[in-house]
Amino acid sequence: MVEKRLDDGFQQQDDYSDGDGPAARVLPSETGAGEFPAETGRDDWLALHRALLAGNKVARSLVAERYMEYVKRVLKSLKREVDDELLTDATTDALMNYLLHPERFDASKRSLPSYLVMSAKGDLLNLLEKGGNRRRREILDHDREFETNGRKDLYEGADTELWDEIERNFSADDLAAIRMMLAGIKSYSEYARIWTIDCSDPLDMRREVKRRKTMLKRKLARIYAKWKGSSDG
Repeated sequence: MVEKRLDDGFQQQDDYSDGDGPAARVLPSETGAGEFPAETGRDDWLALHRALLAGNKVARSLVAERYMEYVKRVLKSLKREVDDELLTDATTDALMNYLLHPERFDASKRSLPSYLVMSAKGDLLNLLEKGGNRRRREILDHDREFETNGRKDLYEGADTELWDEIERNFSADDLAAIRMMLAGIKSYSEYARIWTIDCSDPLDMRREVKRRKTMLKRKLARIYAKWKGSSDG
């Protein structure tokens, strides 16, 4: 029950403690975050905002569940040419800024979904101005040989020596994650399960999964480049 999720983090419900009130309607857990029609349901997002202002810890997770994918999809529709990781960074920054400073949101001026999208657009522009795409392009250039040929070599088991080297350098959990990446699996929750990452805070979970995947890719690319150099020589 949604009201139970809110009650767990907020003992004093004030004027919306009634199970039939707006707070009880905040994010049915059965619906996916991406399915929520974010520009509707003023009572819902307003109740969620009030719960967050009042210190409801569960509201923090509900905000991430409800709006993370929605805001990122809107950004993607506006900036299709932008790197996916950069879109994730901008969306995460916008949600974190709201969670840290919910008092800055004025419900009389716009809806919460619109506010989060506006904030994410600003964060994305800032990242682009700071050369976010350039930084990521430099990283991708370093890994380009792996991205172009390495996945195929690894996925097809082209060289036992290469896999032996990889298995010597990664833990069993990391190896499972590598195989998931090679298979094209993108679900954050699947990686969180492999690495036993706490999923109680979706934003923190996503950041940790992203951090570990980035480290894996870079280490894997270095091992592949070394193997490729020796095999070509």
